[in-house]
This record gives sequence, structure tokens and C-alpha cells, in this order.
Amino acid sequence: MTLTAWLGENLSAKALMCRSKSTRSIILEAKDKNAGISLEIFGVPDAVTAIHLDRVRHLAALNPNGGPKPICDYLVVTQTDDKCFAIFFDLKRTLLGTVKPREQLRWSLPLLSYLLSAFEVDSGEKVPDSKMAVSYILVGQKSSHLWDKQSVRYDPTRIFETEQHGAIKIRRSVARAIPFSELLGG
Repeated sequence: MTLTAWLGENLSAKALMCRSKSTRSIILEAKDKNAGISLEIFGVPDAVTAIHLDRVRHLAALNPNGGPKPICDYLVVTQTDDKCFAIFFDLKRTLLGTVKPREQLRWSLPLLSYLLSAFEVDSGEKVPDSKMAVSYILVGQKSSHLWDKQSVRYDPTRIFETEQHGAIKIRRSVARAIPFSELLGG
């Protein structure tokens, strides 16, 4: 059994994102204070599972202040013949500013570890670390609060800009649609 098939069978229906087989796309959406944000991922292969992480609970014990640590919005998992890819997404109104969205991406990794452990216990199969690629993507409607005074200008020929946050590399984008093949790089 593959990890993507196991996730599809073992997570609740409300945690799994539906996708259109006819268009082969997934729409990721988040409600922000002032606006709804959506991202279309198109050209999605069959062996993909998209999980809405707000509907999967995190351990409250990880946060000394009480409630659960904030995590990102989505996890998209896919497999090829020789590699498994886990891609965390956080959708925000703006990309620059606070470190909160970067921390949400960082604190989402333990949830993936839990899912991989549950897969191993249930199926008897292990996804070796060498076969697992994890990436982090931060998507915004715009890059800063002020369009005319942005400190970072996005190159329209590139989908992603890259930044380092602690030990993780985060790809940022203001694109409204991204081909699935672009997610597997970087």
C-alpha cells in the first residue's frame, strides 16, 4: 500500500480535500481577516492526497501556553516510484511582516511525523528518510501591505522566491495558480 492511498483511506472525509478528476486540479482556500485567499494547483496526478490541516488536531502538550501550536493550512502528499513528497502550504493575505506564518510551517512537521508513524504501524511499511522530501510553501495575495513600496519585487518569470527561516527553506509565491510539477522542485 502506498502512503497516499493509506492517507486517503484513514483520514476523515472532512480532512481530505476533494479534487476535480476532470480538471485534475486542487483548490486550496483560506479565510483571512480581510479576504479569502485561494490557490489552484493544476496538472495533479492521480497519486496525490491533499489534507486540510485545520481539520486534523495537533497535540496541545507541545505549547506551554495551553492550546495547540498553530500549524499551516494544508499538506499535499504524493509519491513517485522512488520518492515521497510532502508539501506544506500556508495561505496568508501578505507574505512579508510577522514570522507567524513561518512558524506555522515549522510546527507542522511533527504532524507529518505522526502520520508517517501511523502508516508504518498500520501497514508494516516504512518510508525511509532518504526517500522523503519535505518542502514548505507560503502563498499570499500580495507580498507586502503596500503595493507601491514593496521591499521585495517578485520576478514575473519565476513562480517562487526563496527564504531561509531557521532550519527550513520556504518558497514564497503570490501566484494564483501553480502547476503541480513546480511543487516538486526546490
